[in-house]
Amino acid sequence: LLRFGLMQTDPNFANYRFDAQTDRVVLLDFGATRALAPDTTARYRRMLQAELGDLQRRGLALAEAGFVPPPVPMDVLFIQRKLAGMVLLATRLAARVPVRALLARHLATSG
Repeated sequence: LLRFGLMQTDPNFANYRFDAQTDRVVLLDFGATRALAPDTTARYRRMLQAELGDLQRRGLALAEAGFVPPPVPMDVLFIQRKLAGMVLLATRLAARVPVRALLARHLATSG
């Protein structure tokens, strides 16, 4: 998303395998890869820069207040689907992922 402006949008667990030699999760299926508009990736970069760590609390407060989000572009739906799937995968693997450190170099650019 942040480096290439592309995202494989199918979070199905069968699309990944664990490579014990490199200690990494490997993506196997690029069939659902989608190019994203530059303004979409720029918005995600800004959102992550501003909100990393606070989104869940704020989202729950909005939902409890009855907020109904407006329709969003299809790219945003695909990104949300992928991010949710990666969170589920990491949870299933009981993985501890240094998200802030992994994103730091991508968030520092104006991209």
